Amino acid sequence: MSDVVYSERDKSEAMEELRRELETFSHDGLTSLHEALEQGIVVRGSWKGCVISYKNGAAGSVRRDRLGRARNTFTVLWDNGWITDEEVKQEVEKELERRQIPQPAPALVAR
Repeated sequence: MSDVVYSERDKSEAMEELRRELETFSHDGLTSLHEALEQGIVVRGSWKGCVISYKNGAAGSVRRDRLGRARNTFTVLWDNGWITDEEVKQEVEKELERRQIPQPAPALVAR
């Protein structure tokens, strides 16, 4: 972990950046990332397997964020260990839940 100290505001901005990134992920990317987070194998400091690199379905499937940047607020805090696997996993779960197609209510049958 780095000696740099980040503020809660920095962390809030980073998490918002993560949420915007996750909105652009493929479903396979979200599920692969979730599995990797559960296994504790998501990389810090490299595009070979960092959080955002899972966008297209596998670790290392992209090397830039949605705006073409190699670094953003999220990646800086992630790489320095200020955002945990669990925090990212929770955001991935929220995005997966957001994408679920609502099931129609069962039809009422008159008796």
